Amino acid sequence: MSDANDRPEVRSVLHRAAILRVPLQNYVDKITFVYEKPAAIGFDFDSSNTRGLILALTLNTSFGVDNKSEIPGHLATKLARGISYREVNSNDSLHFEISKYDANVHIDTVSVALERDEHGYIVYDTANLLQHLVSDHLNRPNIIAPNRKDGFVIGWRF
Repeated sequence: MSDANDRPEVRSVLHRAAILRVPLQNYVDKITFVYEKPAAIGFDFDSSNTRGLILALTLNTSFGVDNKSEIPGHLATKLARGISYREVNSNDSLHFEISKYDANVHIDTVSVALERDEHGYIVYDTANLLQHLVSDHLNRPNIIAPNRKDGFVIGWRF
């Protein structure tokens, strides 16, 4: 890994992954881009072992894979590159997007992953989908969209 390891965004994501028993540094060959606020903090990286990362996340019950056969999962996979794993049972969520030779990992500020079903797929928290889209994809954390915490409201956080 490179000097990007010293960036607070990278350290935060690596620490979160370690707490969840994902030795992320074992899969990162080179960090290629670092995301900072207002975007969801995280980084893109090259990996020569994306299959190993996929296996590690599949076997880790703290994560579930996006389910393309459900409408929320279908929409989520349209925005992600490659296969997508999300941390479950959390207010925010460590999110991996993994393709053949590279990946992205970031912390979504609003989690849409309620739990993992018996097959390893995400059970979606549909009440948070709009807030997740606004906060984490449009990078507008001050806009209030309908969500589980605030209910069906639209507004602005000051």
